[in-house]
Amino acid sequence: MKLCQTCISIFFFLLIGLLTSQSALDNKAFEKIRVHIVNGFQSETLQVHCKSKENDLGDRNIPVNQEFSWKFHINIWRSTLFFCDTRWSRGHKRFDAFAVRYALMDYCNGNCVWKANETAIFLLDNHNQTYIELHRLSTGQIRAGLGFRINYG
Repeated sequence: MKLCQTCISIFFFLLIGLLTSQSALDNKAFEKIRVHIVNGFQSETLQVHCKSKENDLGDRNIPVNQEFSWKFHINIWRSTLFFCDTRWSRGHKRFDAFAVRYALMDYCNGNCVWKANETAIFLLDNHNQTYIELHRLSTGQIRAGLGFRINYG
């Protein structure tokens, strides 16, 4: 019985050490993130439904020049992904509002601000406070100076 208690103590000591070293090596581990979806359309409500594997944020109707936002922590496996379905009178698009693996983490800096209007969905580059066009609504293509290009169709 004493051997079993020693093994359990060693296991927890190693686990805590691993988690602590991971946080020290990667300052983004368990980071709190906030995501905003801004309606930049001229005169229509933007319908949004965002969710992750663990959290469904439900349907939201965002009035013109208003936003919907939420916050969360990156999970221990660094696999956190939130995607959003957006709808308006002339169409709909799905896009990843947050994903650890994408280069957009560097642009968000913990605060991802997405803005949709009649032509595209943009991401705010928090370093220089300018919007980058990532998702052209007419082509369904994600594009950016972020070093990747994904066609969502």
